[in-house]
Amino acid sequence: MLSTEEQTQRNPGNGSRHFFSNPNFSIDEIESTPNEINNYASSSSKDLNSSAANFKPTTLSWNNLNVYSKGSSGLTNCFRKPKEPVHIIKKVSGQAKPGNLLAILGASGAGKTTLLNVLTGQNLNKLAIEGQVSLNNEPITIERLSSCSSYVQQEDLFFGVLSVREHLRFQLKLRTPVSMNASQIDKRIDQILEKLGLMKVAENRIKCESTGQRLSGGELKRLSIATEILTDPAILFCDEPTSGLDSFMAQTVVSVLKSLANEQRTIVCTIHQPSSEIFKMFDQIMLLAEGRVAFLGTADKALDFFSQLGFNCPSNYNPSDFFIQQLSIAPGNREQSSSKVNMICDTYEASEYHRNLKSEFKNVSEATFNSPDKLKHHSKTAQIGIFSQFNLLTYRSAVINLRDPMLTTSRIVNTLFSALLVALVYWGQDYNQEGIMNINGAIFLSIMNANFSSIFLVIGAFCNEMPLFLREHAAGLYRVSIYFIARMMSDLPYFIFLPIATWSGCYYAIGLVNDFDTFLIGNAVSIILVNAAAGFGYFVSSISTSLTVGLELAPPLISPLALLGGAFLNNRTIPKWINWIKYFSWFYYSNEILTVNQWRDVTHIDCDYETPVPSSIAGVLSAVSNGTIPTGQGCLVNGKQVIASVGFKESNLKLDYWLLIFVIVIFRVLAYVALRGRVKLQR
Repeated sequence: MLSTEEQTQRNPGNGSRHFFSNPNFSIDEIESTPNEINNYASSSSKDLNSSAANFKPTTLSWNNLNVYSKGSSGLTNCFRKPKEPVHIIKKVSGQAKPGNLLAILGASGAGKTTLLNVLTGQNLNKLAIEGQVSLNNEPITIERLSSCSSYVQQEDLFFGVLSVREHLRFQLKLRTPVSMNASQIDKRIDQILEKLGLMKVAENRIKCESTGQRLSGGELKRLSIATEILTDPAILFCDEPTSGLDSFMAQTVVSVLKSLANEQRTIVCTIHQPSSEIFKMFDQIMLLAEGRVAFLGTADKALDFFSQLGFNCPSNYNPSDFFIQQLSIAPGNREQSSSKVNMICDTYEASEYHRNLKSEFKNVSEATFNSPDKLKHHSKTAQIGIFSQFNLLTYRSAVINLRDPMLTTSRIVNTLFSALLVALVYWGQDYNQEGIMNINGAIFLSIMNANFSSIFLVIGAFCNEMPLFLREHAAGLYRVSIYFIARMMSDLPYFIFLPIATWSGCYYAIGLVNDFDTFLIGNAVSIILVNAAAGFGYFVSSISTSLTVGLELAPPLISPLALLGGAFLNNRTIPKWINWIKYFSWFYYSNEILTVNQWRDVTHIDCDYETPVPSSIAGVLSAVSNGTIPTGQGCLVNGKQVIASVGFKESNLKLDYWLLIFVIVIFRVLAYVALRGRVKLQR
């Protein structure tokens, strides 16, 4: 299915100028030439300013910034040569003013993203920073920066099953105080949709696998911008906003940024190889090379500056390509290229352009920003209370679970198919010697199915949304603890009703003991078992950097726990050197409970063999340990003998229940600790 923009590109039509006379014109109606996009960006600021701005125009300044990568430390230094600190950003000074769109340009490795990370306070855990940063010549703090700025990151992350309007409504509720009522929220969302040309796709799913409906790349980027301007920030940072877009969509996105700058916002973006049409939209450019500033000012002044150095931009040549070409380090001629770059940067630092910039810092106190540690190890503060956070996150997770076929349909189908398979294979077991093995096998197979389906479904869902969680938490939308609890609560119905459906379907089909209390106990154990397995899934997800890692990490961790669950190895024959592992196995505890629950009240089992098993439990245990009951030569004549033969004890039941509950709790605690660790590393 083609998006609005894609259809526009393929069917431009002849009456495109009609839209520019329409006062309700929106960006997604642009059908004509790139020049008209530029005209729209510059002429539509009055329409965009129709709603009163709730921000104070803010000037962002940075002076003598030096950024170093921290050298390696710790145990890794025992095995390899320690890494030396690298000087990434070198005495960089600059300023972004209200009403201006500032583009940071440079070749790969010039330091664009590092500079943006410093200005936004993102991903600084491996950096050492020196210098000064101020807002309107006042000292900067993380709280003040957070309250007046937003950051549009390069990758567009969304829950695809939500519509555009649903996504914005959820984000606005998390980002604004609860005093904002429903009508105010809807009005604000409509304003944003109109402003960014997303009204036509407001009710569309962001990415719907079942219908193939999805937003285009340009629409996704505009939705990212819409998300960040919901709270009317005075400063907007954008990292590579045109990355992955074709020239038309890239122009549309930059025209949005230009129109936002026309509202007296301060817009700072990094950009890679903009087209000449996009380049014309920038009010100011900062050229970076080898971590140094080669120029800061308007494009025309930049061309004059380079011309004075003997580097003239050819006619009809894209200025941005020219600048990048002059400031790049040629692989085969690194020394000469580096010397040229240093000459350009040295000349700029001695120029009037740089002196004029530095003169504006005279009013800034030297103590403005002595240590950017103020930007580190902090998270933005959530705007709403923990109960509101919990309600919103639980609701969103529930909606995603219900709409996502991979999360809902696959869970139900896999569970019912596994239950049906067990029921058909083990249908109507008799209480004889062959039936003992079959019933025990059916019990453990049910345990295995419940475990694996729960673990891998949790890993699949949790790992996929981890990047979005990390981004939203960094934006201060909610606490880690609230997110984790809400995520578990939204999954809880599945981990209650699905095990009940599975166990109930298999119980009477297999022919387990016909006792309602035993049936209820089996259901309860099945629920506890599935939640223990889900806890393990949360833990694996929290320590995995991606879905692939999670899916590869889980099997080797599960295998020994399942192997020592009491079905593949008799409990009394497990080698001593690995016997301790079974005490960490919820497979073992649940298998012991369900086996004892099944057999303890069975008083008679048919025997077709000549040599009966000793009638006393002590005799059974002695015979098993001595190996005097080989298969086919003796009978287990009641349930207690069956329990004893596999090495289980009825007296362990209470402890097994408590240990299963302990597993549920401990894996969730470990998952939460790991999640907090991920958040800390992200900063």
